[in-house]
Amino acid sequence: FSFPRTVVFDFLHPGDGNHTRIISYKGTSGPRDANVDMILWSTIKVFQWLSTVIPVLNMMHTDQIQWMITRAHIPGQVGAEELFWNKTITRLKDKIEGWQGHVVLTGHSLGGGIAQVLAARAGLRAMVFSPPGIGYSVDRFGVYKKHSWDRWMMSPTSSAPDNFGVQYAKRVVTAIVPDFDLVPRVDFQLGQVQNIECRLKPGPG
Repeated sequence: FSFPRTVVFDFLHPGDGNHTRIISYKGTSGPRDANVDMILWSTIKVFQWLSTVIPVLNMMHTDQIQWMITRAHIPGQVGAEELFWNKTITRLKDKIEGWQGHVVLTGHSLGGGIAQVLAARAGLRAMVFSPPGIGYSVDRFGVYKKHSWDRWMMSPTSSAPDNFGVQYAKRVVTAIVPDFDLVPRVDFQLGQVQNIECRLKPGPG
């Protein structure tokens, strides 16, 4: 795995100290990025392709699909994926430690997919562009653990489990999805979706 490259932009407001730090995750631009994309989202792509022949995604409950995707790994990739997400989370925490202000994650394509996973896991806001979805893959990406949710439901007055971030994704992640773009159709989007037209040339309206 190659770890995602980031750029940090700070927008300072000296008047009231209402600062904003934007952390942008780079999308796919080379073979190494494409390899990360393939490993992280290839399983759900296969499921969606199969569903064009046999509607497995319509026949099964979401929890069942999440369970299957979590366990359908290429041999040797489980540890690599865990290392990828753990190091990426650590690097994110290093970038926001001590920052006094808002934090917003963003990214395009692969970068957008990574940004929304991190936003869901860390409880941060994100605005992402043409990202692959994470709805079926949340368990695999460490965002949603059903057993953690079940335990929390038994005692809802306690703190929510650390890896439970679906509610964050639904509330604070916004995905900008151009018409006819295929990438956002991978998996399904958990957060708010803003559809936009995708034109080759400027036009009226």
